[in-house]
Amino acid sequence: MAYGVPLVMNFTLAIPYIFINGIMLGIAWYLTVIGVLPRVAGVSTPAGMPIIISGFMQGSWKIGRIPIYRTFCAICRMVFLLQTADLVACREENQTDTIECSLKKCQQRQFSHGGEDVKY
Repeated sequence: MAYGVPLVMNFTLAIPYIFINGIMLGIAWYLTVIGVLPRVAGVSTPAGMPIIISGFMQGSWKIGRIPIYRTFCAICRMVFLLQTADLVACREENQTDTIECSLKKCQQRQFSHGGEDVKY
């Protein structure tokens, strides 16, 4: 999920990216404790195993649906955070453009008055 996402020195994206895994682990643990999910078998699945099959290998179809839910939540979270970061960047860019535009107008006014300091 992090390929191409600027997480270094970008706390808007880095902090949720770091903590969401712990939150999802806590939710899975809580669901196991209250009995919604069965306990996992502790089978070590290969690294390239698809997420659904690795859940089934742990012992139940209920465990197999949790990685799907977790992946869906991660995608929704990243889309929301990237849209928020894009909105902030657009606002900063528009503010910078406004400042640059007003500076150009001020310079044009001074140039049209022969370079004299004119108070506005």
